[in-house]
Amino acid sequence: MADGGGIAGLMALFSDTHTLEVPDFQRNYSWGEDQIDEFHKDVIFATTGKTDHFLGSVILMRSSTDESRKIFQVIDGQQRLTTIFMYVALVRDKAIGLSVQEIRPQGDFGTAINVRSKANDLIFSSEESGEARFKSNSLLRTFIFEHVFREPSPTRPTMPKTHKYFSLDLRKAYSRINDLLDVELAKHQSDDEKLRFLWEVVKTFQQRLQILKITTSTYAESFDIFMTLNSRGLALGPSDLVKSLFMKFNAQGMSPSQITDENLHVSNIWKEVTDNIGDGDVDQFLRHYLVAKQGEAIQAKKIYRKIESIVTAEGVESRTESLNLLSEITRKSGIYAQLLKPENIEDSFIAENCKMMHPLLDSFRILMLTILDENLELSLVQRRELAHVCEILSVRWVLTGGNAQELEDHFQKVCNSLNDQTKSYNTSLTLLLGKLPTDSKVVAQFNIDTTKASLVRGVLFKINRIIGDSSEMMILDPKKMHVEHIAPASMTTHWKNVLFPNTTEDVSAEYSVRVEQWGNKTLLDKKINESVGQKPFREKCEGLQTGNWGGYRDTPLAITRELTREQDWSYELIKNRNKWLADCFLKIWSVEPRLNAVIPFHEWVPPTEDSE
Repeated sequence: MADGGGIAGLMALFSDTHTLEVPDFQRNYSWGEDQIDEFHKDVIFATTGKTDHFLGSVILMRSSTDESRKIFQVIDGQQRLTTIFMYVALVRDKAIGLSVQEIRPQGDFGTAINVRSKANDLIFSSEESGEARFKSNSLLRTFIFEHVFREPSPTRPTMPKTHKYFSLDLRKAYSRINDLLDVELAKHQSDDEKLRFLWEVVKTFQQRLQILKITTSTYAESFDIFMTLNSRGLALGPSDLVKSLFMKFNAQGMSPSQITDENLHVSNIWKEVTDNIGDGDVDQFLRHYLVAKQGEAIQAKKIYRKIESIVTAEGVESRTESLNLLSEITRKSGIYAQLLKPENIEDSFIAENCKMMHPLLDSFRILMLTILDENLELSLVQRRELAHVCEILSVRWVLTGGNAQELEDHFQKVCNSLNDQTKSYNTSLTLLLGKLPTDSKVVAQFNIDTTKASLVRGVLFKINRIIGDSSEMMILDPKKMHVEHIAPASMTTHWKNVLFPNTTEDVSAEYSVRVEQWGNKTLLDKKINESVGQKPFREKCEGLQTGNWGGYRDTPLAITRELTREQDWSYELIKNRNKWLADCFLKIWSVEPRLNAVIPFHEWVPPTEDSE
């Protein structure tokens, strides 16, 4: 059970702790200059003002039952703790380098203070044994002890300028703190004054820097608490704990030196996974992978437990199973990388499907992760068909306001069916088709307002691709292609009269509904969109003859250029365009699309009330 130990200074934190160990699943030290500078500023503020400063929380998991050696694993807070110990070690080194080694009390009373020894009380559990209180993960543990924690001596190696990639940020931080302390020491004239300043810094670390200590008994409990405390954005997530599992399972029965090599090997493999995902969310990838593999809903904070259960499915921790699973996750991350950047998908047909779905929802990747898996015995034609229906379902679902979790649950059912060798491809396809929202439900959405910019952009872009020139090179990029409100979103007197002629009443609420309807929206490249603003319709179409901005006529987008055929804008045109867009949508996002039947708005004839 978790225990909140309360807020206390570092010496109080360490009084009940023999060793703080960073487990191997933790990322290597990664603080940059901004974090170091901010931390240094906090230390100096607390030192000069002799005031307390709260640093945050640490989550520690008890890993030893020996009451004489209370060892805790650092689940959260390792970046901060690494910086603390490195900072104190550098303060000690600065003190050792001075000509004065002790602070003499005023007059003849009191005991001399040895700053070096006081700093070592923080760094080591026992200064005589030289055992460090803080131990980093296995990749950095020896490096930090030899280059940072050991006292300066002819045998202590100097901090190298070049080393392994995993120590780069640590070496930079060490150099940064060293330089910052030199700047502070330069403010003091004599060595005695400098030593007194360094003693105040040590006292700040002992007493003034406050930390909330939370202790737990299991990884799962630690992670649940971590997820709760860090809901604003995680520095550590399920993927880090999963990495620890592979380190743990792969290193069974190995010697300490072999474990270090194996952990480095796993880290390198895991780096391939994180490199594949790039700027994407590794935790989300793992969750999507597990949903597709297991065919069941999985919360982000349950990822660790689910991976663990796969490896230990037979009741034993299997190194072979661990290696196989790690290999599969790495392979799947390569597929997922394509789904994060659909333009990289080799098959152009499937790439187009995924480009449409990508900005609308994330859960499509669950199904596509299975569809694109070459280990699944599907032909290219079958993969294309599944991807096509996946796009239709996704677009229709978002358009009609379907529940996101319900769609994800359905995708996992289809994955289950595809992975089940006893079920045919047609069974899976039928299951997917069975969830499509009806045509009538789709058409109804084009008679109401919508604020789903990514959906509007995607639908209009696809229509434009069909009715536009073959040489049209615009890409579906929200930074370059804006959704343009023909009658502007903000009402002006002119546009009020356009949409509500001959009225003096307050129609601001009704106006906001009308301008958000599908028929009032088009696409416009960024530069022109920023120029036309709230101008009258014909000025939007023509642009200014004198000036440096264009209008609708100057865009390469056919869906917008054709608006220049209209002499003025009206609510009647918006309603007709609603119907045209609904007609285009049904012809494009249907199981049997009729792309040749999609025609520009000016060629389209609105249906009569009888035909409706």
